[in-house]
Amino acid sequence: MPTDFVQLLKKVNGGTVKETHRAFPVDFPIESGDGFIMVEEIMGANEEGLLLSDYFILECGLPEGLVLFSGSGHAWVGFNYKNREVPNVVYVESDEGSGNNLHVIADTFTEFINMLTVVG
Repeated sequence: MPTDFVQLLKKVNGGTVKETHRAFPVDFPIESGDGFIMVEEIMGANEEGLLLSDYFILECGLPEGLVLFSGSGHAWVGFNYKNREVPNVVYVESDEGSGNNLHVIADTFTEFINMLTVVG
């Protein structure tokens, strides 16, 4: 896991994202039709969080090499380790099949967190 993400997990081990800063702006179409991804929580390092990545990847038909840390159902945010030692942060929707709708949204977790903003 990236060092900046591990530092966060050591402090809070996941949880709800501050209500005033849950929107991640995007410039590509997403399932909800919004111009932003809603990030309501960051999953912790436990059986109900990060350790479910493999299950969700298989269940939702997502590409391998991801570690999911936020999302549910058809839309996910995670680390992309595919062909990379240091992961970037990606957004993927499962309805597109096999990760055809995978977008790099940040180079690092810190960049991702710093881009979260107020909706609207």
